[in-house]
Amino acid sequence: MLLKKSGVVTRSLIVSVAMVIAITAKESEYWPAEVKQPKMGNFALPVSQQPGPLISFGQNFLTQGELLSWVYPYQVKGKQSSFVEIIPAFLYGITDTLSLLIELPIVVKAQHENLV
Repeated sequence: MLLKKSGVVTRSLIVSVAMVIAITAKESEYWPAEVKQPKMGNFALPVSQQPGPLISFGQNFLTQGELLSWVYPYQVKGKQSSFVEIIPAFLYGITDTLSLLIELPIVVKAQHENLV
């Protein structure tokens, strides 16, 4: 039992020392002072057309005056109900750091059976 505890303590000490070394290392050794975006693949596209994460915060920034639009089709089917909805969305770049997103849900079909 004592050997198992001392092994855990030794590993913890090694990890702690490695973390301190990594934190105190100079950033300039690993990263250049200025990073330029490559102009290839998806990065060659304008900012508004570059793929982004599925769930995000602050990812809807467009160039000023730019407008994007898309449509979300949505359908739910159950034993006693059916629901179809279309959601058109419009994203407008007010400034380079501020955008407006408007979504308008439209119910195309709503069917409910035997519900009181």
